[in-house]
Amino acid sequence: MSVVIDPTTISSIVSEELPLVKFHTARLLAQTIDATEGDVLYVQDVTPQVYDIPDKYRESKGRGFRFKRFYPEQSWLIITIPAECHEYMHNELDYQIMRQIDDMGLGWLPCGGATYKQQPGGAAGEGDSSGRPFEPQDRPWPTLVIEAGCSQPLEAMRRELKWWFNAFSVTARNNYPRRGEKVYPVNDSSSNRGHSSLRPYLQQTINIARALDANPILPESNCITGGALRLEFADLFDRQPREGERDIIIQD
Repeated sequence: MSVVIDPTTISSIVSEELPLVKFHTARLLAQTIDATEGDVLYVQDVTPQVYDIPDKYRESKGRGFRFKRFYPEQSWLIITIPAECHEYMHNELDYQIMRQIDDMGLGWLPCGGATYKQQPGGAAGEGDSSGRPFEPQDRPWPTLVIEAGCSQPLEAMRRELKWWFNAFSVTARNNYPRRGEKVYPVNDSSSNRGHSSLRPYLQQTINIARALDANPILPESNCITGGALRLEFADLFDRQPREGERDIIIQD
């Protein structure tokens, strides 16, 4: 069964002025990635038969970049380039979430940028940070995925959001667009998380604005609107909280 998506198109990439190349060889692709200024690269002509070539190449080089999304039917590969600002954005949020989970004494498996595939040769995706509860151990998908974007417009990231729900029913995801910073917690709209027809809905929008001359490290340099980020316990652990357990709330 294929994933139903609203795929990225050449026209949308051109209109958003995103970097676009065609795949020729893995070595040439790696050189292009090194020369790319932003944190994302769109690659055409990557068929299921070709996909393993760049995948094996990056593994041999220490996996220095992520395959954000692979759409076999469109022969699209979207690559995430882990620039410093990109890594800081998702790692800090992931740390804050895991710290609160640990404070509750709960088991949590951090999955990092693990690759999730719908089926062999099918669509695939890699978050920047991801995780799930220890139980059940045979869970095939994470309950939390965090994706960051320093140079990606918000509409491009929203377009890719649907993949996680359609493929693996992921229950939370957070996006960061290019201008300013925003957090978008998005949940599935059905309690049947194994169903392929799940659709995401926007639950909360948090705007983080920073003064041009502000210190980027100091939290007080930011103006935050939209309230604290809340991740519901039931969405992360697939059960209701017991005594001493609570939703994850990030205040700043």
